[in-house]
Amino acid sequence: MSGVPAHVDGRGLGIAEAAGARLINGDRMRHYVKGIQNHSPVWAQHGIRILPGPSSL
Repeated sequence: MSGVPAHVDGRGLGIAEAAGARLINGDRMRHYVKGIQNHSPVWAQHGIRILPGPSSL
């Protein structure tokens, strides 16, 4: 499953940096493992991310 369409490939980060933006945590990636198959996908491998409710802790 994929959380973004195929055209979202990170090139915008390089463009922003070349324009003077300061990037942070470029060595880190976030992976969300809680998801299910989308019954009406918008793009290839489009999944649905499931978030747990608020915790009493």
